[in-house]
Amino acid sequence: NDELTSVSIDCIAGTVCDNFTVTFNDTEFSLAGGAARTINITIEVPELFEPANYTGVVNVNSTLNNALEANDSIDLNVIVPTDDNWTIAPESLNSTKGGSSSGSLETINITNLGNTGLYFEINTTNNSIITANQSNITVAKNTTGHILLSYTAPETAKSYNITVTITNSSLT
Repeated sequence: NDELTSVSIDCIAGTVCDNFTVTFNDTEFSLAGGAARTINITIEVPELFEPANYTGVVNVNSTLNNALEANDSIDLNVIVPTDDNWTIAPESLNSTKGGSSSGSLETINITNLGNTGLYFEINTTNNSIITANQSNITVAKNTTGHILLSYTAPETAKSYNITVTITNSSLT
């Protein structure tokens, strides 16, 4: 149980050390013989980093009795979870169209705020009046996909409630 002097801690290898921000609450200190010290490690993952398991190696070096050097390493494992957050705009719309007319109605924007590509399915409750230019779309991380809605108004003038459903089917 000798005194350890000039103890230093550093993240030295792996994706965790190379791509994440790794900080310690203390990186240089001495330790009396038989004593223990808790070191907190904080790891910050960059926004939109791909979901996966990542590893790194923390190295601890020290001088023992002012002469011998002692080394040890700690393996780190960081799990970056899937983030499948997304937004849609507009969230609703109302439109009045003349009988027996057709054309473009609205562009729907799906913005992927997450860290992985997302797959969406598009359905409408009445395809004879409202149609989407595609039945599915994949939106890459940190991008926006676009769906064009078109209409064909019936001859008879009346109010129609039609629902367009956009479902994230990525994780099913």
